[in-house]
Parts: sequence; C-alpha cells; structure tokens
Amino acid sequence: MGPVNFGRVCMALRATKENNEEPSKAEMFIATRTKNEKQVDPETEVVIEEVKELKEEVVELRKLQGLKEEVQELQQLRHLMKLLVKNNPGLNLEDAKGFIGSNQPSPVDSSSVRATRVQNIPRSSGSTHGPTLGKETYGDAIGNGGRKLS
Repeated sequence: MGPVNFGRVCMALRATKENNEEPSKAEMFIATRTKNEKQVDPETEVVIEEVKELKEEVVELRKLQGLKEEVQELQQLRHLMKLLVKNNPGLNLEDAKGFIGSNQPSPVDSSSVRATRVQNIPRSSGSTHGPTLGKETYGDAIGNGGRKLS
C-alpha cells in the first residue's frame, strides 16, 4: 500500500470517529490489512483477532471499574445507615427508607454521584477542624471506648 492510499484509509477512519480524531495504530493495522479482497496471511489474521479481543477486554474492564465504584458507594451508604440507626434507636426503618427514597435526585440530575455528594456536604463557616465523615472509630467523647462501629 502506497502513501497516498494509506492517507486515504487514514482519512476514512478519521471521518468515522467523533471529533475527527486520529485513528490508533491498531485500527490502521487492521484497516490496511483487511482493505483489499486478497487473502490475509494466517499470522496477520491471528494478530488482528488478538487486537479485537484486547479492545473488547478494555471495554469490559471499564464496565467492571464502574460497577466497583457503585458497590463502594453503596457500602458507604450502608455504613451511614448503620450509624444513623445506632445513633437514633427510636428511628423507624420504614420511615428512613421513605426519607432516603424521597431525597434521590432525578435521573436527569444524577449525571455524577460525586457531584451530588459534593453538593450535599454542609459547609462550616468558621471551623478549624477537618471533617470526620470518613473515620470508622470514635473515642471516649461519645462513650463507646474507641471501638469500631459495625
């Protein structure tokens, strides 16, 4: 394949992408090897299949990472619920579930859980102490002897 034809293939691939971005080396390799109707040698076919499988694995890994983040956020919410119930023994769990459900952002507003979390953190006007939201142990100030809450 000559430089002019290579440039045409590159332009065609660029046109298929969002934002007209440059095609990757793997995409160019596959496009230049499979463009013609000729028979592709077996070694090249193996490499092309490996590249395609790697791309699929990357997509799956990204999905898994997103699921891991969601699980972590749910675990944090679960921990907060345990603290809420422990600190409020007279609390009715059914009332708490209704309260939590009514506070959920609509799907249009919930593009980022982190953005929602940042908006809901109360701000202190003159405090010099750091937030204690992430701590798992509490000292004798509240009477539990520094034990972990679970």
